[in-house]
Amino acid sequence: MVLLFYILFSLMMFTALCISLILMISVYTYKRKDQLPVVYIYLMIACSIGCCFVEFQSDIIPYFMKRKAYMWMYSNLGESFTLFDTFVYIYPMFLTVLMVSERIYCILYPFGKAFTNKKLWCYCFLIAIVLLSILLIPFFGGCADNYSFYDFDYTSECEPDNHIVTYIIDNYSRLFPVLCLFLNIGIILYLSKRRKKMENPAMKKLRTRQSHDRTLLIQSIAATIFLLIYEIMDTLTDFFSDYFDALPTFTQRVIYYLQAGIVAYTGFFIYFVCTSSTRQIVIEQVARLFGRKRMQQGRTGLSIRDVSTF
Repeated sequence: MVLLFYILFSLMMFTALCISLILMISVYTYKRKDQLPVVYIYLMIACSIGCCFVEFQSDIIPYFMKRKAYMWMYSNLGESFTLFDTFVYIYPMFLTVLMVSERIYCILYPFGKAFTNKKLWCYCFLIAIVLLSILLIPFFGGCADNYSFYDFDYTSECEPDNHIVTYIIDNYSRLFPVLCLFLNIGIILYLSKRRKKMENPAMKKLRTRQSHDRTLLIQSIAATIFLLIYEIMDTLTDFFSDYFDALPTFTQRVIYYLQAGIVAYTGFFIYFVCTSSTRQIVIEQVARLFGRKRMQQGRTGLSIRDVSTF
């Protein structure tokens, strides 16, 4: 039963990895990607790929490893892997804040140039540097978290008192999706009231810009909701910790793994399930790829028949 679960969970993570790679390649090879918020797409999908790597390294591979080999990896690389895990989970939260900020800016300055792709790359890089710098404070301060597969828990050398940075991240990072959700609701209400005033033909160019902004709004809402799903599940687990701790260890692992594994599907949920434009791009790119393969196979078969006639 346990082996079957780990095999199924491995397939779940492998599927998430393949989907993320297909999304990334489809958007990258799309000729008109300048019409898409590609910066957010690339980074969100990259974080999803990172989550897949974390699940393989932390929860799947250790099951098939010898304990001695795992303990070496845990002692020498565990803290670094846990740091990477924290980064790829929290970074999308900051990206959703940036999405909402861009959306508000576009409402106030419809033709502003503060969020061009080049500037967005700079903003995202700056956010990544700041976030990584914050996470490195406890890492180099002797309070780095380290996830243990066998203990099924996070440990730190400075326990029982966690570092202040770790405490803030663990308890208040979930406020980012909540804040973004309320801001998105406010944006939707504002736009619904203003929509009636946009029927002037002279505003056609502005409406074209708003089509891009609407896509960004949908993606921001989708990212916020998906991240909130994990946070709500995590909050419920903490709230009912007595009941959760009373469950068999394997049952606890199943709940936790599924909860963490869902995060790896963030890119798929945002850019395929909830965003019709990118979903259509992926379908067209995949169909074109298979169409080329069929044409090549047909040409190969035709050339063989041509040769056989002589």
